[in-house]
Amino acid sequence: MKTHLALPLTLAAAVIISGCTPAESAMQTPTIRPVKLFEVSASGAEYFRTFPAKVSANNRAELSFRITGQLTELALIEGQRVTEGSLLAALDDRDAKNNLMTREAEHDLLAADYQRKAELLRRKLISQSDFDSTQAQLKSAKAALAAAKDQLSYTRITAPFSGTIAKRLVENHQIVKANQGILTLQNNNLLDVSIQVPESMAAGINYYIQQKQFNAKVRFTALAHLDFDAKFKEYSTQVTPGTQAYEVVFSLPQPDNIQLLPGMSAELTLALVKDAEFIY
Repeated sequence: MKTHLALPLTLAAAVIISGCTPAESAMQTPTIRPVKLFEVSASGAEYFRTFPAKVSANNRAELSFRITGQLTELALIEGQRVTEGSLLAALDDRDAKNNLMTREAEHDLLAADYQRKAELLRRKLISQSDFDSTQAQLKSAKAALAAAKDQLSYTRITAPFSGTIAKRLVENHQIVKANQGILTLQNNNLLDVSIQVPESMAAGINYYIQQKQFNAKVRFTALAHLDFDAKFKEYSTQVTPGTQAYEVVFSLPQPDNIQLLPGMSAELTLALVKDAEFIY
């Protein structure tokens, strides 16, 4: 009888001991959990924004005559370099020259008559009204002579600045009308690179451009392996029609060994300074 009671007690003790062993082991081995790390950036750190860019000539003009006439000189080709003041195109100027000669003759005749009338007035041989009439006629002749000189000058187009003939719009010997486009002249030595920025960034543009870290780099699709430094030029304070964006323009000097042209596909990346006041 005593033997039968001792066996269950022995089994129960073994179960209790075996049940406590995993718990004690768990308490002795702490669990290692992964920790997420975050980098805290200080105020004033740089960050970058990239915008599609429009490339255009810094100086561009579509040239035309102020009078109607027939072209007699237009030998330029597209892509040709010209210097400031050089002759680009000319009209038949025979009528203008004849008109100038007529106006010069009229002016000289009235100028001589004016001198005679002035002497006669001094000697009191004519009335003041006669002299005033001659004086008025001379002034009118001077104005007509100046207008004739202008008309003759309107038969010629000279380059207002040094640049490249971007487009030739008419052919030589053609009859052209007043203000009809003849040539498009561009100065490609300095390019304008313009982007559209959101209104939130436009509000802080003055802050950005005053920071030493502020810079702009232009990358062209055709030259994706190259970056070109650009300088801030100006920005618009009027929203671009059809958008809620404002235009910001940068200047890009023409590099020595590569030909960059207006209209090329490009993007501009800005290195900005992050400030809580201007985060957008």
